[in-house]
Amino acid sequence: MAYVKDQWTRGVKQADGSTVRVRNARWGHGKRWLAGWIDPEGRERTKAFTTKAPAERHANAMETDRERGEYIDPEAGKVRFGVVAERWLASRVVDPATAIRYESSLRLHVDPVFGRRQLRTIKPSEIAAWLADLGFAVRAVDRACGVPRPARNARTRGG
Repeated sequence: MAYVKDQWTRGVKQADGSTVRVRNARWGHGKRWLAGWIDPEGRERTKAFTTKAPAERHANAMETDRERGEYIDPEAGKVRFGVVAERWLASRVVDPATAIRYESSLRLHVDPVFGRRQLRTIKPSEIAAWLADLGFAVRAVDRACGVPRPARNARTRGG
């Protein structure tokens, strides 16, 4: 279940049974509200916010996405493109000549441009420009790779 926690105060139980919020050592330092949720693998994830409303919205959205099966790990985009490309290359079951061609293209053309970048920093418009610089027709590459029309159209909107 999603939750939101105030990181600047703590609850102290009074003699009459009521709870009073008391400032702690973090008072006034850093972001105040911590949104927490459980990801599909069962790990607790958190993200800090300055105000309570966005923290609640984020925690509830993460919980809802998990329940719907639409959860995307916020940390997934931090992985470098080169790491994903290596995994992709290793997963291909192709003849040796094709494997050599894939590895060569990746090493000579893709890695120098995108290899060290985090996935979340690479925009479709950058990929389109890079393909154009290489002399490839973006639409032909999309069709060959099976990119659906809505995704191709999103690129023209600056995505």
